[in-house]
Amino acid sequence: MTGDPIKRELLRHFAENAAPQELSTLKLAAHLQLSLGELTQLADLPPEALQVGPRKSQTQERLRDILRVLSTAAEVFASEQIAARWLITEPIAAFHGQAAISLIARGRAEDVIQYLQSIA
Repeated sequence: MTGDPIKRELLRHFAENAAPQELSTLKLAAHLQLSLGELTQLADLPPEALQVGPRKSQTQERLRDILRVLSTAAEVFASEQIAARWLITEPIAAFHGQAAISLIARGRAEDVIQYLQSIA
């Protein structure tokens, strides 16, 4: 994984209580003010993302990508709330009007981070 690392406090905040080495889909969804179903649909996560406990590495990677973009956006916009809204709802002209979450779902987290860094 390239780009800025996720801050440790952010990783701890979103860690699964039962398995601290894993990220919690539930905590991330709550932070983004989404239901689990909405998050799994928007981020194109597999159904197992809804389960508590160990998840596949692909799911964990996607959750980490979301956090990497969210962390970078929070720095750019100087607000976690604005960053969370932007991640989900803001169409990005440079990406043909797609929202960041859609790009992350397609494996383009690094492109979104580069875009954010270019507008910072």
